Amino acid sequence: MSFPQNLRALRGAQSRKDFAALLGIQPNTLRNYEEGLSLPNFELGMLISRKFNVSPEWLLSGENAATCESSTHTTETESRGTATAACSRCIHLELELEKLRQEERKEREILTQHARELTQELREVNAENRRLASLNGELRERIGRLEDQRGARASSKIPSTSGNVA
Repeated sequence: MSFPQNLRALRGAQSRKDFAALLGIQPNTLRNYEEGLSLPNFELGMLISRKFNVSPEWLLSGENAATCESSTHTTETESRGTATAACSRCIHLELELEKLRQEERKEREILTQHARELTQELREVNAENRRLASLNGELRERIGRLEDQRGARASSKIPSTSGNVA
């Protein structure tokens, strides 16, 4: 098997878009690799080998069968086709895990943004409360002064009853 065939085998039923995202490349770049139009650089080849637990030799040429670390999967002594199929399960699980991680990151970003918005809103409400408390104090002082003035006026209008006897 060749690199394009091995890469397609690793991708399995996963969409190109999702598989490319897992590798950190564009879907068109993955298509070019799968169609044999280009080859990845050394770093990407090693990343694929490590991420999917396959030997670089197998990835490039199909020699030295793919391996998975779990004892429930095939080993290097089994046929290449079986080893690739068994590792497809690993790949599927890795992709599912990556999707969950991406969803978690998105949810965390949304929650962080909501927390920022709520914090800002709380600051604004607290500022408004301080302003209203200050205004309330000023109004109470004015009411007190007005009541004092009204009391003073009322006492000056009361006629005196001393000295008028009939």
